[in-house]
Amino acid sequence: DCPKFNAEGIDHSRPINSWRTAWRRALKAAGLGVRFHDLRHTCITKLAEGQASEHTLMAIAGHVSRKMLEHYSHIRLEAKRAALDAIAAQPSQAVSAGAVNQNVNQQQASTPKAPAN
Repeated sequence: DCPKFNAEGIDHSRPINSWRTAWRRALKAAGLGVRFHDLRHTCITKLAEGQASEHTLMAIAGHVSRKMLEHYSHIRLEAKRAALDAIAAQPSQAVSAGAVNQNVNQQQASTPKAPAN
């Protein structure tokens, strides 16, 4: 038989008072000082750093706008450096001047031009 109480004196046969009570007790037992909502920010940030698409992030987080997605994702400097280092580590796949010019020309073509006076 499973004992009714564990080493910490938690009675697993009784329901918790609320999720907040359970959360606070778990934090105290673990010696942590984080807010429940911090987990949401951390999860979205890790997904974003893991190259998940915006649509995937928004579906998981339940966000309906890019603004809210930006509010919750905080890409760390280390992740930005790693992304840039990955490009620098592949010199054989370096971007050619032709590809850069093609991208610039595409961007200029898609930008509306002001009417001439």
